[in-house]
Amino acid sequence: MSSFSEQSEREDLLVYYRRSLKDHIQKLYPNHMPKESYVYILTNKNKTVLYTGVTNNLTRRLFEHKSNINQGFTSRYNVHELVYYEKYNNIQDAIYREKMIKKQPRLRKNVLISSVNPMWSDLSVGIL
Repeated sequence: MSSFSEQSEREDLLVYYRRSLKDHIQKLYPNHMPKESYVYILTNKNKTVLYTGVTNNLTRRLFEHKSNINQGFTSRYNVHELVYYEKYNNIQDAIYREKMIKKQPRLRKNVLISSVNPMWSDLSVGIL
């Protein structure tokens, strides 16, 4: 087990990393405002856990999940494989769709994923 100071130091590094990454992107693309948004579903290697999320930058978000940058559900349950995503032109539509998917029972989510990805392959291979 790590000590409180090690945990605190790690959290400070994560906050610093997030700020640095955001500042770096803003310097590289000062006028860039992402217009597209994504709803996505991740699973673990055994396909027993699903996570539904929304983002305006799918590549960055997948990198964060796979790197366990944010300590939470996906890092705790090793949910790193992208099995489904949808692209939207605005964030409001993406958020609405995310809420709709989250309300669905597991069986309906399985059907949704299988309709576009029957083998449940990791789609992030073509994105990252």
